[in-house]
Amino acid sequence: MRIATLLVCVLSIGWLASCSDSNTNAPAPADYYKGFDKLGNYWVYQRNEIDTNGNVVTSTSATDSSWIAGIELYQGKSSSKVITMMNDAGTISYDTVYIARSGDSLFTYMELPSIPMVDTAAPTSQWVLLGSVSATTEWTIVTTQSRTQSIEIPIGGNNVPADITISMGVTGAHKADTTITCANGQKYSTKYFQIKPNISGSIKALGGLFTQPITVTGTENSSFFADGIGLVAQYQPPMHFKVGDGSLFGQKQSGQIKTLLRYRIQ
Repeated sequence: MRIATLLVCVLSIGWLASCSDSNTNAPAPADYYKGFDKLGNYWVYQRNEIDTNGNVVTSTSATDSSWIAGIELYQGKSSSKVITMMNDAGTISYDTVYIARSGDSLFTYMELPSIPMVDTAAPTSQWVLLGSVSATTEWTIVTTQSRTQSIEIPIGGNNVPADITISMGVTGAHKADTTITCANGQKYSTKYFQIKPNISGSIKALGGLFTQPITVTGTENSSFFADGIGLVAQYQPPMHFKVGDGSLFGQKQSGQIKTLLRYRIQ
């Protein structure tokens, strides 16, 4: 039994014992992961690109449809098998994830990101805490690690040996409650969770005479859950990877936002 449910039961029993003639019922506890435990439940989302300047591209949109395709034991946890069909202008693709819930916490089984540019190790997968309603501090998903690799970079028209060092860790956080307006025109009060790869580094050459920092912004992935519905929105901002001020190397990647169109919860 969930802790919140147990607390409601205890309070209700105390109330009835002191006021046996009252018909007042305690409100049902909020359920922000509603629907993950029932086969056939579905959610349909509108997905839009966010350009590298941070503007939502409204001229075109795609549709993502997610549904519960199975309830099964997966990698040691009783899980919901969630299949998502992505329709991009008639091009159909599918993705499958596994979701498990425990009390007010939600877990997903995912491939952990490798350190960009320098990590050659095979990726690993594990259960990751996606969100926890009761969490008040950040949680660690991947402990910060660093890798260094020798490369060549152009300086003064010549390729010069250099060392590139990249550090990366991944954290999760329960952010402030947020009201989200979705593609169906409805506003939802949501619990806001964020998964964030934290990436930084440097490039050094010419015995340290040439040193430039590496910065990466826009790596976070935000999820918004509404009571009685589940996931109503996801947001990933544009990502910007640059060395120094970006003149030596810089790359931008567009982001995306998807919000709820319709759903069915049994």
